[in-house]
Amino acid sequence: MSFFTILFFLISLGFQCFALEIPVTIKSVKDGDTLSVMYYQLPLTVRMQHIDAPEKKQLRGPEATAALRALTVGKTATLNFETQDRYGRYVGIILINGKNINAEMVRLGWAWWYQSYSDDGHYQKLEATARKGRLGVWADKTPTAPWDWRRNKVKVLD
Repeated sequence: MSFFTILFFLISLGFQCFALEIPVTIKSVKDGDTLSVMYYQLPLTVRMQHIDAPEKKQLRGPEATAALRALTVGKTATLNFETQDRYGRYVGIILINGKNINAEMVRLGWAWWYQSYSDDGHYQKLEATARKGRLGVWADKTPTAPWDWRRNKVKVLD
């Protein structure tokens, strides 16, 4: 059995007990916290762990998407992942030349620390610094967290 067959089998199981670091190429950015990548010939959708960025149609969403695009598209990266979400996306950390891009998005103020899904206090500190510096989304007086925006959007549609 080839390495790729085994890897594809493990990935398709949606395993949660392993952590893998795999080389990927960033193909495109869907929004400020979701990427399309290629693992050799296998396309994957990656949801960035520990963070939540404004949605495309949300205030500052296009800017967050553009910031992630500038940091990643066309670059070779390492995807460090250990699980899939309910939508089948691979949840993980993107590293480019050793730099944690997930943390960089929070540091630049283009993403929130997603504390409901993360216990990593490093992201909390990065967010506090971005807030203090009024970077990215924090330039607005009262930025709306993406989870609140999604919840309000659903209520309006009901």
